[in-house]
Amino acid sequence: MLRVLRASASSRPLLALANGAGAGPLALSPRCLSTVALITSEEEYEKATSNEGLSVVYFTAAWCGPCQRIAPIYAQLAKENPSVSFVKVDVDEMSDITAEAGVNAMPTFHFVKASKVVDTIVGADDRKLADYVRLHQ
Repeated sequence: MLRVLRASASSRPLLALANGAGAGPLALSPRCLSTVALITSEEEYEKATSNEGLSVVYFTAAWCGPCQRIAPIYAQLAKENPSVSFVKVDVDEMSDITAEAGVNAMPTFHFVKASKVVDTIVGADDRKLADYVRLHQ
């Protein structure tokens, strides 16, 4: 069974999500923050990444500053793209999955279709993350 994380309703982070040249900071309201499934087993990971549609797998760690910075943007993308599966893998909790996926830097995002990684982003690049979600869905 998947555990679901919810963003705090009291948080209102300001983030610079680039929507084009000259885009300013974007205020995220609690309403636009979505739930993201947290992978807690290899079976969940296989199920989440085996569908024909796009799955965006976010490899993260609680101690990773850039991971914490991009987390609300990832949640917003999940809300804006309901046809895409957004899942999170804690690299410390799911070290076997992390090693098998070849992840050695955080954050790392894998774009997966039918169990095949079609693209990867290493680092907290919010513009690239949004662009790749649009490109691969």
